[in-house]
Amino acid sequence: MMSSAGQSSDYRWLDNRFLLGCVIAAVSLFVGQTFTTTSLCITLVIASIAVGLAVDSRRATPVALSHPQSRARKKWWRLLAEGLALAALLIGALIATFQWRMQQGFTDVSGLLMLAVDVIAHYCVAVLCILWAIWPHRGHVTMLVAGLVAVLVSVAGGGVSRSLPAQTAVGLASMIGFVVAAQIILSRQKQPHLAREQGNRSFHYERWPYTLATLSLVLIVASAITQITGVILPDVQAEVFAQLKDRFEDTDTGLPVSSGGYVSGHRLGSVRRSILNDPEGLALLGYCNASPGYLRGNVFDEYQQRSWRSQRRWLLTDEDDNVEHVYRAKHAIRLSDATVPLKKGEPGFRSRFSLVANGETGAVYELVSARRNRRSHRDRDHLADSHSADHQDAFAPNNLESSVIATVEIHGQPERGAMIFLPSATSWVEARGDRVGVTSHGLIDRGIDTSQPWVAGVTAMPRRERLTERARDLMTSVDDSLTSIITPLATEICQGAASAHGKADRIASFFQNNFSYTLQTESAPSGVDPISYFLRTRHPAHCELFASASTLMLRSQGVPARYVTGYVMDEISDSEEYFIARNRDAHAWVEYYDDEHHRWHALEATPGRVYQTLTPTNTAQATIDLSRRYQQDDATHSGWFSSAWGNLMSVRVTDALALFFRVLQLPLLAFLLGWLWWRRRSGDSDSQSAALAAARRSMDRRLRRWGWVRRDSETLHQFANRIEMVLMEPAAQKEHPRHEELAAAAIWYREHAVKLYRCS
Repeated sequence: MMSSAGQSSDYRWLDNRFLLGCVIAAVSLFVGQTFTTTSLCITLVIASIAVGLAVDSRRATPVALSHPQSRARKKWWRLLAEGLALAALLIGALIATFQWRMQQGFTDVSGLLMLAVDVIAHYCVAVLCILWAIWPHRGHVTMLVAGLVAVLVSVAGGGVSRSLPAQTAVGLASMIGFVVAAQIILSRQKQPHLAREQGNRSFHYERWPYTLATLSLVLIVASAITQITGVILPDVQAEVFAQLKDRFEDTDTGLPVSSGGYVSGHRLGSVRRSILNDPEGLALLGYCNASPGYLRGNVFDEYQQRSWRSQRRWLLTDEDDNVEHVYRAKHAIRLSDATVPLKKGEPGFRSRFSLVANGETGAVYELVSARRNRRSHRDRDHLADSHSADHQDAFAPNNLESSVIATVEIHGQPERGAMIFLPSATSWVEARGDRVGVTSHGLIDRGIDTSQPWVAGVTAMPRRERLTERARDLMTSVDDSLTSIITPLATEICQGAASAHGKADRIASFFQNNFSYTLQTESAPSGVDPISYFLRTRHPAHCELFASASTLMLRSQGVPARYVTGYVMDEISDSEEYFIARNRDAHAWVEYYDDEHHRWHALEATPGRVYQTLTPTNTAQATIDLSRRYQQDDATHSGWFSSAWGNLMSVRVTDALALFFRVLQLPLLAFLLGWLWWRRRSGDSDSQSAALAAARRSMDRRLRRWGWVRRDSETLHQFANRIEMVLMEPAAQKEHPRHEELAAAAIWYREHAVKLYRCS
């Protein structure tokens, strides 16, 4: 009767099998979504469940008690055979996983490192499923290592977005899973008697509410810290990064900040090194109906000692024009939720941000209020004011939408850095992010999750901007050491040209008609500025020297100009689905200011180059209609079941965890505390029964440390009899104190049963 009751309770799945299964399923789902193998990983988990049920059913038959040494002698050969079979199974799983992912890696995985990460993650999932199928109740110590390795390599493979809530959610979930698995596995390893106790397989109903309440409190505290950090940390990180970047730009070393990162170009020669360092390496991918052309990522406005720097800053001033605070970037205006669907990427909540910074004179939604408060609260550049209110009609929400001629979906390489590259006439950006920062040069330097694609809304012309005298002084300044050679040459070239366009055309024609391009350029002698040496010798040079010299020559003629670096995206993929920008496409060019129309315009002075960007003409006449291709693909897979399944599979595990930690923490904690309070209050009606139950739990915990656990179907007298049966066997001298304690415990259980009977 006892065995049948124990056997029936053995198949209740709210026990260690269920807990280990949840942990393994979560790890498998995380790995599957990271490497797009969710279906196979879930199949492995289901197969391990089936095998575990079959194996466990064979172990359900009680084994007759015998002497431990004789039982060990009988199982020696059997244990050896089982060990060899397990080793062969694990080796076979490794070979199968390697062959499968290696074959897949030739087409889907870029690089040997990513292939190794892929193989390790899937092999760890296979190990978890194999060990869980063999030991469904108690698991194995190797499972702890395999689970941690699977999570770590999945994170390295891009399984977690760069957002702080998602990273915190994965960290907390990993901690909880490891604690649960370690409690099950390590407790079984330390207590060999538990392997024979059928009752210990079931979950302890007395302890789980307290465990869940404790975990809920941990999650709430961690989430609160994350929320506070998410508000403060982005600005602090961006400011520290800006200061470090400025320090690197101020150094005299010729080394780039990161040889494997995006192009910077602050130091003359760094763009050339970016091109020569792995020319075929991917930098950006773009989905658009026409070639996106030039994508700007860095803008510099001051040249000194062979280096370009960006000195423009936002300033907060008072009524007397005194500086109260300096900002490298200001928060962009959030226009709405994203409306442009991604052609390739994970769906999720995205927002549309205007490149007009929040707080600029005559902001988009607060034009009247801004004009009313202009006297008491004005925002200005460090060396250039914000945009004039005379042209704020160009920034009205309706104009922002109607003036967009094309959209570009850009995919970056997160391992290269958190940089955003955009066409010069970008009006708004749709991306995952919060508290997006916009610099005074119209660049985004913070707040966007670059592990996900971003969409740029491109207009026909760049937005208007009126420069102040400070900005004009900065971007028309030329270093005194270069004035003697640059000014006379620029004056001769621009003679007769009155407008900024005319001067820019003259300078570009001068370089394109009289110079040649090469990456194997001559080095300037020590102590001689490269631009000065380049203009004197007129040797073949690369884009940096052409762009730098053109910028300074325009400045010498009173035309504000700035130095820009980025990539040229004009290569189309073999499948004709997207455009590519590689390391060899890193480039430098010029932007000059037109006083007549108050706009910045691009200038290409490098021989053999023609500036490219999206225009109404090339967008309308594009020969590659990518939207039609995606419409056909959507029509092919238009079944409601396929659509629902695709949406379900596209939900990231990290997003679901982040949502749980944000939304469901307080309701869960409130429910647990209320339930515990109700249970405690209902139990307080009989203080004597409560005291007896507390004493019994204390004694149960004491015996559990010695490896003795009372079965669910076992009475107190039966448990005492089982303890005394073991005490009748001969024991070594060192075991006598423990036997005496067990004998006292057996007597205590009998006396406790009598007290319970009298109390009832």
